[in-house]
Amino acid sequence: MLLLRAATASRMRDEDFARQQEIAATLTDDDMSDRAAVARGATLLHRAWGNANESRRLPLSRTTTTPIVTSAPSWSTAPYAEQLFFAGLASLSYLPATAAPIGLTDDGLPVGLQIIGPEGEDTTTIEFARLLAAEIGGFVSPSAYR
Repeated sequence: MLLLRAATASRMRDEDFARQQEIAATLTDDDMSDRAAVARGATLLHRAWGNANESRRLPLSRTTTTPIVTSAPSWSTAPYAEQLFFAGLASLSYLPATAAPIGLTDDGLPVGLQIIGPEGEDTTTIEFARLLAAEIGGFVSPSAYR
């Protein structure tokens, strides 16, 4: 998220950047709000950016989707900014990415993966997703939606 915010903040007007510097100077270490993420990313020093960029090489989510909330007409209960995180990782480095389903958990929740390919190889990630779907049977709806 830090790198994504740093990349999206690079085109800020000078007065907006100055405001983000003011905000960043007042943040506590435990402030994980969206406001804090924007301020930290916008004002990130190059050395810290380099360290964060190096550690992004191994992005891995070890969790499944959130359980379906049938009373709300929403695909996800996660905040919008959090949903953008993994898509942003590929976009941040100008790499093509394709999301593909890979099955269901024991609890019946859908699990997917993001296929990231080399720059300019958009059709490669799409073809890999097609081949994967052919092998595993494609998307299976959660039982609540069958």
